[in-house]
Amino acid sequence: MTLLNPPEYDRAAERCRQYQIKTFTLLCGFVGLVVAIVLTVISSSELSTSALLILWPTSTFGFGFNGTSTSLLGLILAVIEYGGNFVLYGLVGFSFSATYVWLRRKR
Repeated sequence: MTLLNPPEYDRAAERCRQYQIKTFTLLCGFVGLVVAIVLTVISSSELSTSALLILWPTSTFGFGFNGTSTSLLGLILAVIEYGGNFVLYGLVGFSFSATYVWLRRKR
């Protein structure tokens, strides 16, 4: 093995690992989206504020705009809140799946 001749690796196995990471990341992102939708449907009286902030941390973004929102501002806030939860849950899923694949590869 030299610098000019790197060791060969299995491209199919590498694509499979990348597919596993992407799939799990998207799956966790969609779980975050579903959590945000379910928390929207559930009335706030049934859920404590701390549980809401743990499960849907981006919901705090719209707290200051409750009374004075137009339809465009409401749409923008909804995209930021729901999309942010998708991204946060996706990042958590990515970190877990990438760590899992890395540890399996080390064995």
